[in-house]
Parts: sequence; C-alpha cells; structure tokens
Amino acid sequence: MTEAMPQALACGKYVIVEPQTGSVLQARNASEPTPIASIQKLMTALLVIEAGDLDRPVEIVPDDIACMPIRADLRPGGAYARRDLLGAMLVGSANDAALALARDHAGSLPAFAEAMTARARALGMADSTFRNPTGLPHEGQQSTAQDAALLCAAADAVPLVRTLVAQRHWQVSHGAGDATRLDATNRLLRTMEACDGMKTGFTRASGACLAATGSQGVTRRLVVVLGSTPDDIWKDAGGLLAASLGIESTIHGGALAAQD
Repeated sequence: MTEAMPQALACGKYVIVEPQTGSVLQARNASEPTPIASIQKLMTALLVIEAGDLDRPVEIVPDDIACMPIRADLRPGGAYARRDLLGAMLVGSANDAALALARDHAGSLPAFAEAMTARARALGMADSTFRNPTGLPHEGQQSTAQDAALLCAAADAVPLVRTLVAQRHWQVSHGAGDATRLDATNRLLRTMEACDGMKTGFTRASGACLAATGSQGVTRRLVVVLGSTPDDIWKDAGGLLAASLGIESTIHGGALAAQD
C-alpha cells in the first residue's frame, strides 16, 4: 500500500485484505467477537447461489414479511424468482427477501441458520455462529472482522454476487406494472469511483458496518469495517479502501438508514 492509513477512525474493528489470496494487509481488533448485522446476508446469498436453479419462483408466505425495517414489499401469495430476491437482498438489504430465500432453501429458518454456520466452518470462519439469514439481532449470533473478510472474499469470487453488489438500484416487480424500487444501501457506490461493492449493516448491537470492495488498475482490495457510527462509517471504510488502493479519499460522513 502506497498511502498511509487514516489516523482518525471511529470504528472499533477493521481488516483490509487482498481478496484473491486472502492475505491480511492491516487489521484492528479483527478477531474480537461481534455481530456483523446485514453483512451476513452474503452468506445467505452464497448458500442460495450454490443451490442453483436461480430462476425458480419462490412463493411468498406471511411469515416472510414478518420483519422490519427494510423490505422489498413482497406480497404473500406472489411469486418471485430467486435471482430477483437475491438482488433485493444484496442491493437494498431487503429482510423479507432474505427470509423468503432462507425458507425456500432449507424449509425453515433454524435449518437455514445451521447451514449458514456449517458453510462458515467450511470457509474457515471458526468464530462465527449464525441464527438467522438477515443479520438482525439474535442471541448467540456473532462473527469477527477476520471471519467476515473470509465470507466477503468467498462472495467476491462469485460472478453473480460481484454483479449484484455493484448495482445502485434494484427493482422488484409485483406484476401488472406494480414494482418496488430499492436504492443501494452502500453509499460508496455513488461517491467513490473505485468502489464496486459490497454490503452494509447496522444494528444497535453491531454499530455501523460496511464491507467494501474496490479496484485500481490490477490492484483489488476488500475492507471490512465494524462498530463504526452511522455518520462515520463511510469515511472510515472509504478512507481505508482508498488508502489501500493508493488513491485519495474524498469521502465524508452521512447517516446510514435504519437498522438493516
């Protein structure tokens, strides 16, 4: 890295890695257990994509929409392709899409959570336990910045994930011309040219979190920032990503949306 790391960071934990090799370039408190909020939706996406048949329709049931606050306005009785639900979940962090995908995949949310944790172990995420597909608070659910980086690197290697997390908007069609537009929760996509993904997260327990990917020439970097504030998360993650790519950061603060 040709640039010095930012000196003033609000986050409690971060890690910078080279996603192709997994090499850790710099870290702070990266092995400290913590919730990672909606960053864990990347694990939900991995399991669904690995199951395949992404054009298969998922019929929505009332339990799928029993979530707040961010939703894709899915309609019980309606059917949506797995691929469309993946977009809603990764771009707009739609919790109803995550619940529907998990139920469709494993038959129940507890069964899906077990599959998430098993896949985490296979990726080497020794300190991660998942209890739901959304990242919303749940007793016993935790990860670390280092484990989250392993997850993000695995997701970054999947072309469909790379495509989806780079989108600034996603539209969910409900039929008959009715649709819900979701804006990307990752503000860096709009404010940092080098950034091309990946996933936001925020709960009171986790603080503001962001996994961000970007490239400059042949150099690619992945930054995971945990435990920041809604105002500081963008400059924390944007500054770390820019410095790791050897470019100047012009990212300033600005609040995240409600918990996702």
